[in-house]
Amino acid sequence: METAVEQRSIFSVIVEGISLWLRSFPRLLFLAVILVGLTTLFAIIFFAEVDPTAGLIVSFDKADQHWWALPFYFIIPYMFFAIMFHQVNRVAHREKNITMKASFVCPADIFLTLLMAMIFSALVIVASFIFFVIPGIIFTVILQFYIPVIVFEKRKWYEGFWRTCDLVWGRWWRSTLVLFIPLFIFLTIIYWLHRWAHDFLITSHITNVLAYQLTVHTILSSVYITLIISMIYVQYCDLVKHANDPDAPIDRSLKKLFSVW
Repeated sequence: METAVEQRSIFSVIVEGISLWLRSFPRLLFLAVILVGLTTLFAIIFFAEVDPTAGLIVSFDKADQHWWALPFYFIIPYMFFAIMFHQVNRVAHREKNITMKASFVCPADIFLTLLMAMIFSALVIVASFIFFVIPGIIFTVILQFYIPVIVFEKRKWYEGFWRTCDLVWGRWWRSTLVLFIPLFIFLTIIYWLHRWAHDFLITSHITNVLAYQLTVHTILSSVYITLIISMIYVQYCDLVKHANDPDAPIDRSLKKLFSVW
């Protein structure tokens, strides 16, 4: 039985995350494809112009007219991420007869909490980057674990924020490396695949650029989402074990710093 989480190397956590990703990939991919499809459709309707020969083109005029749709555009991923965390959790515990129904019910129960968390996260990250870049980077990593805290610990959005800060603070670099290393490798592969797809598009003289663009975007984005969900989940579990270790007290200095507000 593991008694000291600190003895686990970053490499072992990454390997565990990749292993879980491979085991949960079939279940997560289905949800990821639906998510990418819905957000793409939403963008086409409210934020972009469609040109079959040039693909999707962001229209700032159209976006200005439909600014009210932005919260709905961003809450869709939050809901699907909550569902995916439920699915990957069941795969991690090797549950049998895993169904989608139970995972869809829970996010509906915490819809308002996720909505408030989404708005609050956006405000924190935007404000942090506006005033100082470094705090923006710090909070970007910390808030990756915001949804798991809300989903698995049934916390309100404001309680979830402090809990997330408590978990990551003092282990920020470890969390960053666990997420960054596999994602850097994956994004590097995506970059070269994207270049190959672009060269293929030019040389093959494809007329329907939009269909080709959407196909490549859906495939690459869906695979990326399944990977990031698995890695966040594994690191979240590692952080919780660390927090529950009586020999490794959580550094609560961040909460004390913000308590003056």
